[in-house]
Amino acid sequence: AGDSGSGKDTLISSLVPLFGEHSVVTISGDDYHLWDRHRPMWQVMTHLNPRANDLDRFGRDVLALVDGQTIYSRHYDHESGKSTKPLRVASRDVVIVGGLHALWLPLLRERYDLSIYLDIDEGLRRAFKVDRDVRARGHEPGRVFDALAKREPDAVKFIRPQARHADLVLALRPMNLD
Repeated sequence: AGDSGSGKDTLISSLVPLFGEHSVVTISGDDYHLWDRHRPMWQVMTHLNPRANDLDRFGRDVLALVDGQTIYSRHYDHESGKSTKPLRVASRDVVIVGGLHALWLPLLRERYDLSIYLDIDEGLRRAFKVDRDVRARGHEPGRVFDALAKREPDAVKFIRPQARHADLVLALRPMNLD
């Protein structure tokens, strides 16, 4: 778990080869956003708010994969802001869960063998997020800065408190502030 742009997907993609791609299934909390990006509800609520996500289904799907079952899950495409039709996802030996709310549900926290929270220096995290959203996702810089400001209260209320539930908190801080 961690805030948007903290490196969750980067960490996950670096872990997958350690176990072997044939042995790992990943599940992303982003795939459980309730609305496409262009829906009016995003003007009312950010995706950092748990109520903007289908966390019940997220929890059921994670537990099903852990129990060796196959699930059908949509994929949220960050470039288009839309979700795909449900795709078949087979369980594998290693289930890696990532997302803004990966440590939100007590039911999931109890089942994880290891939970990690990424606590990235706020200036670095913002720089990483702007870079990613502009280069990889095609967003305008001004729009990304506006979104960061709008999401900050939800990050404080819903995302950062999850750090206390992690087995391991990975912090990244600048060493030289000059």
